[in-house]
Amino acid sequence: MRAIRGLYKTLDSSSRNAEMHLATIMMLCMYTVFDEHEAQFTLHLNGAKKILMSLTPRQRQHPVMKFLMGWMVYYDTLRGFAQPSRGALDEVDRFELTQELQPDSCEASDHLLTGLFGCSIGVFDAISIINKIRNMILRSNGSGAESSLVQLRTVVHEKLRNMRHFLGPEEVASSTSDQIRDAKATAELYRLASLLYLQRVVPAAGDEKRRSGYLEQASAALNRARVATSPWPVFMVACEAHSEEQRSYILDVLDRMDRVRNVGNVRVMRTVIEKIWVQQDLRESVEETGTVPWWLCIEADLPVPWFA
Repeated sequence: MRAIRGLYKTLDSSSRNAEMHLATIMMLCMYTVFDEHEAQFTLHLNGAKKILMSLTPRQRQHPVMKFLMGWMVYYDTLRGFAQPSRGALDEVDRFELTQELQPDSCEASDHLLTGLFGCSIGVFDAISIINKIRNMILRSNGSGAESSLVQLRTVVHEKLRNMRHFLGPEEVASSTSDQIRDAKATAELYRLASLLYLQRVVPAAGDEKRRSGYLEQASAALNRARVATSPWPVFMVACEAHSEEQRSYILDVLDRMDRVRNVGNVRVMRTVIEKIWVQQDLRESVEETGTVPWWLCIEADLPVPWFA
């Protein structure tokens, strides 16, 4: 309700403060993440995009706008994951956004963690590409990956495999050692979860062995963080949990997340994970389950969270 009142005030203001307008609408997006019964996430996100695209290049250079653009890319990427068929930002618009968020145009900026989101623009872009590949395969009725998609997988895989994250000087100066450790652990979780996602969307020979290594590294990253604060990578790891020990560990992680964050998204995500596990258990073996994408195990009438 505070966000709604704030939106009314900013829209009614004669100052037409673009930063205030955009920040308020992004707050509405965040409100839908916290309240699992609020279903206007896409509406608010599209409204935020329209405001952003109407801004002048000079307005976009404001430090506050940099944060808001990063926030929007974060939400838009996860929206593209939850609803791949609805599409994400236009290719041109997304390119413009990521270029403005990486003004030095150097490869190192791909590895720089974006604000408080625990992820870099490079990983966001990789997830977005995988979302698009998944949508292409879904539209082809699962007839398999074309050679061009296999080549694209190789490019994305190498980018993620070699990616190393770091915090900017300002973030380091204003963060405690625990916060820095948490940020790096979260970034590593995003990187590993993206690799797991890529494997399921475009399978390749040798994935099982690599997947086992990624899961071990993901568990280590979860153990390094005081609390897992990002639902999406936890979801991707949970989809690969087959043993009772692995699933019990994931449920403990979700319990801690719920106690600390108390976000409706986490509760919805837990329901989705448990549904996936039930479907996986109906298969005859883990080997057989491994060939079935997790998104085919979700019931059509089950709401999918935004994973933010």
